[in-house]
Amino acid sequence: MIARVQFSDVSLTDGQTVTWSGALTTAMAQLPLARMAGTGVTEVEVISTTTFHECLARGEDPWQRVTALRAAAGSLVLRARLDLLTEHGGRGADVLSPDVGAAWIAELAARGIAQVVIVDPLLQRDRLRPMFLAARRAGVSAIGVLPYDAAERRTDAWYCTQAAHLVADGADRVMLRDEAGVLTVDRIATLFPLLLETLRATPLQLHTRCQTALAPQVVIEAVRLGVAGIDTALPCVANGASVPSLTRLVRSLALLGVDADVPDMASVAEADAELARIADAEGLPAGAPWVFDVAPYVHQLPGEIAAQAMDALTQSGQLAGLHAFAEECARVRAEVGNPPMVAPFAGPIAAQAWQHFNGMARYAELQPGLRRILLGAYGPVDGAFDRELQQRVGALGKIECKSLEDIRRAMPLLDDASRLLAHAFAANPSSVPRESSAAELTYRPASPWDRLALGLLQRSQRYALLSVTGPGVDIRLHQCKE
Repeated sequence: MIARVQFSDVSLTDGQTVTWSGALTTAMAQLPLARMAGTGVTEVEVISTTTFHECLARGEDPWQRVTALRAAAGSLVLRARLDLLTEHGGRGADVLSPDVGAAWIAELAARGIAQVVIVDPLLQRDRLRPMFLAARRAGVSAIGVLPYDAAERRTDAWYCTQAAHLVADGADRVMLRDEAGVLTVDRIATLFPLLLETLRATPLQLHTRCQTALAPQVVIEAVRLGVAGIDTALPCVANGASVPSLTRLVRSLALLGVDADVPDMASVAEADAELARIADAEGLPAGAPWVFDVAPYVHQLPGEIAAQAMDALTQSGQLAGLHAFAEECARVRAEVGNPPMVAPFAGPIAAQAWQHFNGMARYAELQPGLRRILLGAYGPVDGAFDRELQQRVGALGKIECKSLEDIRRAMPLLDDASRLLAHAFAANPSSVPRESSAAELTYRPASPWDRLALGLLQRSQRYALLSVTGPGVDIRLHQCKE
């Protein structure tokens, strides 16, 4: 008998990040979320480490985003994702210390988050165990992440052992997270029965991406095998480097007679239409499937980085070189010890490979993130480092992770919520965004004239004269030289 499956939504985090490069503001996000309140989906992820960074980059207060989305969500259960490893390389901030991580979880819980996906790609038990305990103390459900890697060294037995560790250390659920979208039906046919047997009463959730175009098929088979939950997205931010479309998945599972917690699909359609209206007003693209390619099995880049790489290859006219770029990614990864291809490792590996792919002598420059990996700043990785690279960076003396009290002493004028942002994202304490006004949190779509003017201004630097004329329209932009 096929197990009952539940659906989670990541449209407001992973979906909009890979499809729209994180352009969904808090004012925008409230509208589709309010529509989703009537869908009956199991949970909606409203904030992630990446989304925090996106908010800070455009001067938004991400904590206010959480509060505002909680208010818009009605009775929906809200989820957040917390990464324990940072990317900025600040001294003492590569890893969130136990009390800093606990403060993050407590702040999320205070703002209405009921579930936290906790990510340590290196699966260090001494780092994860305090986080699961902190979640329990804060009254939120802790979801432990088991990162998927297509490498042969990752056997079924290895995954089962790690899943058992997550449960033993306090995870309420386990999420197999396939950021590169490289799971196959053949792979899960052996892996999932063993994982489910290992986990017993602990629910198993699947998060997989669509880079290879195989994810919908994989998800359907996972449901048949008994997975408890699936991460999905609304159609306009699904597919490609995102997760499968909720609408299409529900239709497909219905053909199989699956006993699922099926959302109210009319409300799902309304939420998607709201998101599509925003996309149309802002000139944002709709999510679209990618054609099958073997490149993701070689580079194994996670969704966000894979989307950026495909955009860069396309815009530079080098898409035919995708496989060469993928091979260089794999080579760089091997030279820095084969770390998991997720943050904070995948970004600098892809950036280094991009430099080599574009003709720079190999390692003429070394990405700062790679230097951190080689120094062991995040902890030990599986493989051996390239000897010349390791000699080049030297050794890192033992650096203790900054405690919450250390951060408080360093930033005495801030509250704890702002301190956490400054610490995890290397934000200048004096430039942590202020809360937006009620008017700023009200979305007002740009008019066609606004969009035309913005488009002209964006292009005006390339032309001495730019003009648009038509019935009732006469716009002329002159490039003035001082």
